[in-house]
Amino acid sequence: MTGLYNASYIHERLDEEIQRAAYFQRPCSFAYFNIDHFGAYAMKYGQPASEEVLKIVAGILSKHLSPFDRAAHTAKDEFAVIFPDKNKKKVIEIVGRISQEIATYPMANPGIAGTLFLTVCTGISEDPLDGTSADQLYSRAADRLKLAKEKGGNLIEAFA
Repeated sequence: MTGLYNASYIHERLDEEIQRAAYFQRPCSFAYFNIDHFGAYAMKYGQPASEEVLKIVAGILSKHLSPFDRAAHTAKDEFAVIFPDKNKKKVIEIVGRISQEIATYPMANPGIAGTLFLTVCTGISEDPLDGTSADQLYSRAADRLKLAKEKGGNLIEAFA
């Protein structure tokens, strides 16, 4: 539906990229995105509108990635991106641009006049600072994503 990879592909690929990063002594970062209040949006506007939002978010993600980055739609309202050869500082810049574009993109608002905007939270981890396996980077990014959500949404968390 989104044109992106799935969760199992991105997990396998992340392990490969971590091995490559270790071999070449380069960084590898991982970002885990969640659309804020997506469940409420889907309940209010229905499946076709929520699927359109997922396609829009996937398109925005893809637009900001290099040919070597890999993005996946991993769950209902979640996306993950592998950033080979990029440290947290660079990924925070990229994710900031992605978040800003999503936050200012007028989403479908079926049957109601006016414009609706959605936001995302993101947790970021980096090899080897936050772990040396896909499981460790996923877990660290997920913990940071959860923290960003608890703080109110529309945040990027990379160091907590």
